[in-house]
Amino acid sequence: SPIQKFTYLKSYLRGEAEKAIKGFALNEANYKPALEVLEKRFGNRQVIINAHMDGLIKMQCVLSDTDTKGMREIFDQAQTHVRSLHSLGINSDMYGTLLVPILISKLPPHLNLIISRKFDSTTDNCKFDEVIEALRHEIEARERCSPNLSSLPKPTFGLPETTEALFINSSTDKRLS
Repeated sequence: SPIQKFTYLKSYLRGEAEKAIKGFALNEANYKPALEVLEKRFGNRQVIINAHMDGLIKMQCVLSDTDTKGMREIFDQAQTHVRSLHSLGINSDMYGTLLVPILISKLPPHLNLIISRKFDSTTDNCKFDEVIEALRHEIEARERCSPNLSSLPKPTFGLPETTEALFINSSTDKRLS
C-alpha cells in the first residue's frame, strides 16, 4: 500500500533527501507528492551519470603490486559504478574507450603490463569489460596465492589483543589472588 511504501522510503532516507521531504505527514495521500519532490531534486539522470563517471575517474591509485586489498577495492568500486550506469541504460561501449586508460592508470605498473599482455595490440581498442575481467582474474589469482591475512577475522580465544592488555590482566590477576 502507499502508506507502507512511504514508511519504507522514509526509513531509508538520510541527509539532504530526508530534509527534502520533511514536513510531509506519514499518510497515504503524501506518498506520491513526497516521491515527486525526491525525483525532481535527486532524479536528474545526467547528474547521476556524471557522478558515477566522476567516481570512476577519482578512484584511488594502487602503487604497490602486493596491495591486493587495494586492487580489490578498485575492482569493487569500478563494478559498482558500472552496474549503476548499466541500470541507467548506459553500457560500457559508450564510455569504455575513455575509461580504460583511466582504470589502467589506477593500477601498479607491473599489473598494467600483465593486463596489457592479454590484449592484441593490432585491434583498435580493448573493451572496458575485457579489462575489468582481466583485472578480476588477476586479483583472484593473487588472493589465492597470498591471501591478505589482515582482512581475515582475528581469532581471539579469550586472550588480550595487545601486550599492554596482557600485562594489565596479569597484574590484576596477581592482586586478586
